[in-house]
Amino acid sequence: MPSSLLLPGEAAASTLPRQTGACGSRGRGDVRQSQVAMQKFRFIDRGGERIVEFPVNAKDDISGVIASANSGRLQDFQDKLKVIQLRERGLSKAEISEKVGRSEHWVKRWWREHPATLERPAGANDVVMKKASLSSFRDLDIRRQFHDDSSVYDKLVKHMTWRQAKVVARDPNSGELGLAFDRKGRAINAGRQVADYSGGLDFLDKLLQKVFKEMDIRDQSARIFMNWYADGQDRTGTHRHDFWTCLLSFGAPRILTVDNKPVLLRDNDLIVFGTQMHGVPVMPDASGGRISLVIFFYPDADNLERQWQTITENDDDQQETHYPDAVGASPVGLDKGFDAAMLWGERTSSPASEGLAFQMATDPTVARGSLFQSPNSELQFAGKKT
Repeated sequence: MPSSLLLPGEAAASTLPRQTGACGSRGRGDVRQSQVAMQKFRFIDRGGERIVEFPVNAKDDISGVIASANSGRLQDFQDKLKVIQLRERGLSKAEISEKVGRSEHWVKRWWREHPATLERPAGANDVVMKKASLSSFRDLDIRRQFHDDSSVYDKLVKHMTWRQAKVVARDPNSGELGLAFDRKGRAINAGRQVADYSGGLDFLDKLLQKVFKEMDIRDQSARIFMNWYADGQDRTGTHRHDFWTCLLSFGAPRILTVDNKPVLLRDNDLIVFGTQMHGVPVMPDASGGRISLVIFFYPDADNLERQWQTITENDDDQQETHYPDAVGASPVGLDKGFDAAMLWGERTSSPASEGLAFQMATDPTVARGSLFQSPNSELQFAGKKT
C-alpha cells in the first residue's frame, strides 16, 4: 500500500515510522517502527498554535516517496488518476487495488474514466486547482541530507544580494500572479527576504549541477531563487503553483506545511512537490535563520515517470503515460509566465536569462559567462543603474 504522510501523533502512533526495506527509505517496502529520540516544535498555523514532534536525528524521520494528499476529495482525485494510469499500463483490478489501497469495487468504478472528465477537488476560489495541468499533480519526494556542506547557509547569507520580499496575490479568475497593495497603493512587505541567482559562486554552481542531474530537471525555462527566513517570525503564507518545485533547505530546522501537514526540513534536506498547498509558518521558538533554494520547473516525459512513484517505482517496463488536460487547462502551465523579480516589487524579463538554470546544470562552462545575467542583474533594488 502507498505510504501516507502522517502528522506526528496521528493514527495512535507515538513516533513516525523509520522506513526500511529493499527500496531503502523510498516510502515503500517493509516498515519498521522503533522508538527514537523526539523533539517538540511549536508553530502557528491558520491562526492557531500547534505542537508536533519530530525525530532528533534526520535519519529517523520520514523520507522517500510519500503520498501527501490529506483531504478526502484531493486524495480521491489523485487515486483516480493513479487507477487510470495503472490500467493503461496493463495492471489488473486486483493489482491496482493492492497498489492504491482501494477496494476492487472502487477501482472498477473509476479505472475506465477519462482523466479530463474527473471532477477536480477545487475550492470556490482555488483557480490553480481548477486550471492546472494534470501533469502538475505528483507524490512528494523527500531526500534527507541530500548535500553534506554545513557552511552553505552562512555563505549564502554573506554572498547573495537580499531584497525585502513583497506580498504576491493571485487573481481568482485568471490565475495571474501580481503584487498586492495596501490602501495607499504601496506594495506590501512579506515576512522574508528573497534573492535571485546570476551565477559565479563555485560552491552553488556545483550544487545546482548535482541537483539538476540527480532530480532529472530538464526544463530549459526552470527558474531559481531563494528565500531567507532570518528567524522564527519570518514566514510564507500557504499557496500553490502548477509547476513542480525542488526545494533545498539550509540552516536552522523549519517546518514546511504540505497539504496542511508539517514536514520538518533540516540543514541540507531536499523536497520535491507539485500542486500541493504549502507554506512556512511562524515558529515562535526558532531563533536561527534558514534559507530555501527553490527551483521551479515543468516536468517532461521522463520526469512524469516519477509522478506517482508510491505505486510505480518497482514496475518493470513502465509505459509512458500522458494525461490529456481538461478543457480550459493550460498544458504549458498556468504559472508559465512567473517572474521571480515580482517577489521584490519588480516585474521584468530578459532574453539573456532564459534557460539560465538549465544551461548551468548541463554545461558547467557557462557558470562564468554572460548567460548568467538575471532579470535584475543590472539594477539595484531602488531601480538605478549600478
